[in-house]
Amino acid sequence: MILAIYGASGFAEDTYEVAIAINKKESRWTEICFIDDLDQNKDIENCKIYSFNQVIEKYSPEDIEFIISVGEPATRKILFEKVKEHNYKLATIIHPSVNINHGAEIGEGCVIFSNTIISSKTNIAENVCIMPLCIVGHNTAIGAHSVFAGSANVSGNCEIGACSYIGASAAVKEKIKIGSNTIIGMGAVVLNDIGDGYTVLGNPARAILKDKTTKVFK
Repeated sequence: MILAIYGASGFAEDTYEVAIAINKKESRWTEICFIDDLDQNKDIENCKIYSFNQVIEKYSPEDIEFIISVGEPATRKILFEKVKEHNYKLATIIHPSVNINHGAEIGEGCVIFSNTIISSKTNIAENVCIMPLCIVGHNTAIGAHSVFAGSANVSGNCEIGACSYIGASAAVKEKIKIGSNTIIGMGAVVLNDIGDGYTVLGNPARAILKDKTTKVFK
């Protein structure tokens, strides 16, 4: 089986390192390549770089699986749906150092980076990205295509909506509901529920705007 990392930035290189760590333990992929629809002439880890169309012309769904490697939740959703529309599979890749407790459910296409803790009875939907050193509390549900930046800490019994972004070192109090397409800023401390589409900053976190673009990185 071949792994295609859909993305060709520094984020994709970090994802490559997770895949290499997995391969050292279980030899899961015979080859790893990258996908960049704009530029196939980069030099990334001495790996082949294709466009998406080149990949699906070259490989059948039985030969290759994809992982989405971009940090923008809205873009993650677009690329995930593009892969699924062509009937290809998405890998779920989890660094060997991740601690996953009993009853946790992790969806298709998720990538979980090193030294993260996934507590008991969590439900992580498809195509979620969780960066290093995060903590996801027990009985917490994370919506599809969401992204946790490094060292984010979400307490137990929380709900995170789809396509949301939890910034680096942000903390979310227990039993909090955060809507879809929401951005929690770096270091924010969330003590109250947040509706759909808001950006919140500070300690305690306060909503500063409702962003119709749904983009984190502008």
